[in-house]
Amino acid sequence: MKTNLEVHSGSVIITSLDNNFEARIDIQSGEATFDYAEGTIDKMYQFISAARTRYRKFMASKEAEAFKFD
Repeated sequence: MKTNLEVHSGSVIITSLDNNFEARIDIQSGEATFDYAEGTIDKMYQFISAARTRYRKFMASKEAEAFKFD
């Protein structure tokens, strides 16, 4: 499943291209909040898997360096 990613105020917001799913993930903790989800359990699973992959790729990117604290 393809997704969009935006960064806002220390959170990553990942949405599905059809806008049926949205996850807000705190960059520091990785805690996720799902603001809305509409679809089958299989589609929800696909979105969660895609959001997890997208978050991990973001965390490995140079863009995430600004949010990492020791």
